[in-house]
Amino acid sequence: MRWWRHRAATDAVWLLGVALASTALAVRFDAFDHFAAFIAEHEDWELDELFTGLFCTGCCGFVYAIRRVTDMVRECRARERAQEDALWLSLHDPLTRLPNRAGLEEHLKLPSPIVGGVMHIDLDGFRAVNDLHGSAAGDALLTEAAQRLREIFPNAWIGRPGGDEFVILLQDISLPVLQQQAGRVIRNLSRPVRLQGRRVEVGASIGIAAVPQHGATLREALQCAEAALLAARQEERNGLCVYQTEMREKQTARARLEQSLREAVQAEVIRPHYQPQIDLETGHVIGFEALARWWQEDGTRVSPEVFIIAAERTGLIHRLTDQLLQRACRDAMRWPPTVRLAFNLSAMQLGDPRLAQRVFRAIEAAGLPPERLEVEITESALVREADVAQATITALRERGIRVALDDFGTGYASLSQLVMFSFDVIKIDRSFIRNCLEDDRQMKIVKSILGLGQGLGIEITAEGVEKTGQADLLRSLGCHIGQGYLFGAAMPAEETERLFGQDGQKAAVA
Repeated sequence: MRWWRHRAATDAVWLLGVALASTALAVRFDAFDHFAAFIAEHEDWELDELFTGLFCTGCCGFVYAIRRVTDMVRECRARERAQEDALWLSLHDPLTRLPNRAGLEEHLKLPSPIVGGVMHIDLDGFRAVNDLHGSAAGDALLTEAAQRLREIFPNAWIGRPGGDEFVILLQDISLPVLQQQAGRVIRNLSRPVRLQGRRVEVGASIGIAAVPQHGATLREALQCAEAALLAARQEERNGLCVYQTEMREKQTARARLEQSLREAVQAEVIRPHYQPQIDLETGHVIGFEALARWWQEDGTRVSPEVFIIAAERTGLIHRLTDQLLQRACRDAMRWPPTVRLAFNLSAMQLGDPRLAQRVFRAIEAAGLPPERLEVEITESALVREADVAQATITALRERGIRVALDDFGTGYASLSQLVMFSFDVIKIDRSFIRNCLEDDRQMKIVKSILGLGQGLGIEITAEGVEKTGQADLLRSLGCHIGQGYLFGAAMPAEETERLFGQDGQKAAVA
């Protein structure tokens, strides 16, 4: 718009100069008198009528030009407003109308205060509200949270960098006051909210850092607050943590682990190992459970409890699972045709409506019969994604794939899940098996689970069998399958074939 205004002004000056010069010349040489005399001498040419028409045409053209210029000015202004709106949208969250991550980055480029503080806030329980009541309720909850933060800090910079997280940047505030204000935020965000006629409660985890104690600039303090938030999330609901040096070390270690995990998934170095599952009556191997194992280049073994959580956090879990399942299906094709493959699915994966199709592609690519695959699902996954889980379980079982309820008794609403979902196998969690010989209460729980499974006609697998006495007890109580260090630890695919005889029949290991 500015360039157009500059060019228009330049043209106006030049044209005005031409007009003034022409007028001066016309006055100096009596141009109109000479022109009128010429018209009178040539009346038969109708020059007066012709120039009258040209004059009217010129006036109309002038009016037309004025209207077009007006339209152009209006269009330019509309374009400027659109550009301003686009710029605003690029820097703000349209839902809460707070600055987004890009807006946060722009703000951090400004000079930092000498004294200030940062709060990094995460809503506790937001995902549960979003899943249970729908995305519209989740949006309303975020809007309400943003409004409450504005009321608490009317003059502070407040942003929503993404998801259910908020960032507050404060000036001229000491660390003790920052802690008090953080406690106030937790109390306000924890107040119940009415959404769609329902009473909903969430909490807030907060990490805080101060300038200059934890960082010379707001950007450095924000990085410290992010590390403190990670620590606050590990506490119970409504956690509040002030940054400590060791938190940055943990954050650095976490970032290093995530980068190593990305490289490992890219290189497909995380491999499935297989723990045997034993028929407690015959002592024969009837299946293997695939367990992910990762050794880094220096020989360090990374615990699955660590890297599986990191894979879920970074979104790598889907690709990693596809790799492991495809490889496990290929390995299972080298076993006797009656030996099954058990494979775990994480709670996050069960929320993927395309999960069943991905499983089908893996077994089809390897040529593994569906009845030889057993998919294990945890109770917590069923509670989190009940509708999707129901559809996935139904699709898997219709294809002939067995479905096992893993870690039975450690999750939520186990009995209701047995009524709602259909399972082929129940796996007793190792925590009940560990002390069942010494602890009478544990013994009663094991007997109850076995009785429940037998009454429902569901096969029972006991995990964590480490002693001969445990195996004998489970066998006497009617447990079908045992799994644990008594029968063997998880082993590479090459070693599984040694458990079978030369004729390919299942070997007895117990």
